[in-house]
Amino acid sequence: MDPFPPDYELAGFFEAEPTILDRGVPWFYNRLTYVTVRGADRIVCDIEPGYRQMVVSWDRDGQSIGRFALSEVASLHITSERGSEFMTAKFQPDGLLDFKLWLRPCIQVEWGNVQVL
Repeated sequence: MDPFPPDYELAGFFEAEPTILDRGVPWFYNRLTYVTVRGADRIVCDIEPGYRQMVVSWDRDGQSIGRFALSEVASLHITSERGSEFMTAKFQPDGLLDFKLWLRPCIQVEWGNVQVL
């Protein structure tokens, strides 16, 4: 994934430090697991930048709302604007629309498949 957000941006976005699979391995070649809770909602995000994979799981009161297993993630971006904060995953090869995860002001997911013109 290139670009890949610095560790402080991801920790700020999720308001949590990640659980790291292999302590002696750099973040880029590791699995980072972020967990954030907003009321009854819980988001778990596993990111493996070196493998270009990300899994986002969303539960509400212990019941699954959705699970998104993303492959061929080319880049990740964190955006903050006007009280809203979201993470965007862009894909390679081009064709798939961006995956967006909002945590503020509320949890929301946006994703689509191939754009047809």
